[in-house]
Amino acid sequence: MSDLEYMPYVTNNVNQFVPNKLNVVACVYCIRVYEAYNLSKMHNCLICKYCPVDAVMVVDHSPLRGLSAPEQQELLEKWHADGFT
Repeated sequence: MSDLEYMPYVTNNVNQFVPNKLNVVACVYCIRVYEAYNLSKMHNCLICKYCPVDAVMVVDHSPLRGLSAPEQQELLEKWHADGFT
């Protein structure tokens, strides 16, 4: 079991992504928020189209929902530091 706060949002989350519909997603690894209509998946996890690491969450199903862009960036940077540095 991981103590990383973001792990529940990037794990087994394929069903939260709606293919062929505009989704806003965020990658904890490359610290990027972007729009996507389709994403690859592996082991029921979404894969980032930029890095490509399985550290992607659907913003509407995460703590990033409702935050401003600077607040989202700050939280992603914190999570990245916790999990990847």
